[in-house]
Amino acid sequence: MTAAAFSFAAMSTIIRIVSENLAPLEIVFFRNLFALIFMVPWLLSNRFPKVSRENFSFIFARAAVGIIGMGLWFTALAYLPLADTVALNFTLPLFVLAGAAIFLNEHVGIRRWSATAI
Repeated sequence: MTAAAFSFAAMSTIIRIVSENLAPLEIVFFRNLFALIFMVPWLLSNRFPKVSRENFSFIFARAAVGIIGMGLWFTALAYLPLADTVALNFTLPLFVLAGAAIFLNEHVGIRRWSATAI
């Protein structure tokens, strides 16, 4: 967890510095390009795991939402103060709880809503 927190902090700082010379969407492109370079050996060793046609639309939607989210996150890092951007990122669990209750019909009890309010 400590290494992950350090890595995310380092990535946010690097994105902030690089955004002075590159557009946020270019940074998203290069981030995904370098991730692909590291993923190719895994894909080759697993012989390209099969994706069922039934789940393809869900996988595509998840990828699209992920790319859009990454683009918005990198744009926020480029244009907002770093402290404000990170503080906004900490509100993610609040939105996940509300989204799960609204869109997924998850049962969210009074204890979770109380913890969220606090």
